Amino acid sequence: RKPYFSTSFQVAPGKPDPRPFNGDVPHPGQWYEGMTYGENTSINVFFYGMTLDHHDDTSYQADALSANTPISDDHFDSFHTYRVEWQPPNRARRTTPNDDDDDDDDPAVVDSDGSEGYLRWYLDGRYVYGFGGDTLADLMGSHIPDEPVYLLLNTAVSSTWGFPQPCPRGCACDCFDCANPKCRCAIADGFCDRSLPASFLIDYVRVFQAPDDATHSVGCSTATHPTRKFIQGHKAKYSDPDRPGRDPLLKVARGGGACIDDADCGGAQGRCTEGLGVRSLGQYIVGSDRRRDPPAATTPRRKACRCADGFTGPHCRASRGFDDVDLDAPTYAGLLRLRTLYAPPSLVRLALAVAIVMVSLTCGLANARRRSRGGYPAALKAFL
Repeated sequence: RKPYFSTSFQVAPGKPDPRPFNGDVPHPGQWYEGMTYGENTSINVFFYGMTLDHHDDTSYQADALSANTPISDDHFDSFHTYRVEWQPPNRARRTTPNDDDDDDDDPAVVDSDGSEGYLRWYLDGRYVYGFGGDTLADLMGSHIPDEPVYLLLNTAVSSTWGFPQPCPRGCACDCFDCANPKCRCAIADGFCDRSLPASFLIDYVRVFQAPDDATHSVGCSTATHPTRKFIQGHKAKYSDPDRPGRDPLLKVARGGGACIDDADCGGAQGRCTEGLGVRSLGQYIVGSDRRRDPPAATTPRRKACRCADGFTGPHCRASRGFDDVDLDAPTYAGLLRLRTLYAPPSLVRLALAVAIVMVSLTCGLANARRRSRGGYPAALKAFL
């Protein structure tokens, strides 16, 4: 068996039965259509999604539009470039013919890689997998996401991927621990001895956006998806129940992580200095090839990282960036400096209709009252 990496998009609600079985290629009518695959890439027949069970009885089926691409040992020994292109959909479909399209029979042709958005994955600049918004809309009426999102880079180990299936005879497979002989039998042979310890090294992360594209925005609370005030009013929903009162997202600490020498602070990115207040021994992080015990809690002068200009984080391992668009700043309109309001178009039309009716009634009442008092002034009658 060769290793591979998976490129996936998960969406809900999922497709009802009939659905493809894990391990089988979908039959016509069982699955989404319109996905395209690059060289040496194929549909991931081992994962079509799963039912997500929640404690509040809001269980639902989620679909996974996924593809697998085999990789070699070189992908574990050297750096490679992984890229995803995410183009959100436009708010309205084009309803006029496109002179550039060859299809003259359809007056409402829609560009799937523009007006309806798309997702595309690349490996070292080579196209791997992708699909347009029509793939989602045609089957379930869903669309390419246009909500604000964030990047999550993590290392995760799951018994679903790469572990013995079915469970080996004589093994309970109810725990997975290389240090426990009773649990080690549930882990693939050689994983504990040859694969661990391991490091997940990231050289850089770059995010590009089109400056003149209205579907691209910066921040977690945008004009089309304002969330800041809602989160402020419902902090409990976003907080850890085991840490009540703690903000959902804490500011990134700049320096203060425990260290032994400058290497623990990113080398030239920071300095390990005595006398600084150490934030927490639990934040003691060192390189994958440096296994040391943290200083004793009774040490009178523990060392901590002090970050150089341009770097941040407890151990100065991240570049110190910023957003050039402050979407949390209040916006104002008119001389009265009223905060900008966002309302559904239907509500705006209703409010406009009510305003017109009220103005008409007010003018009618004023005219009736003026007539009852003897008519209009002579100067005004010349204009009536």
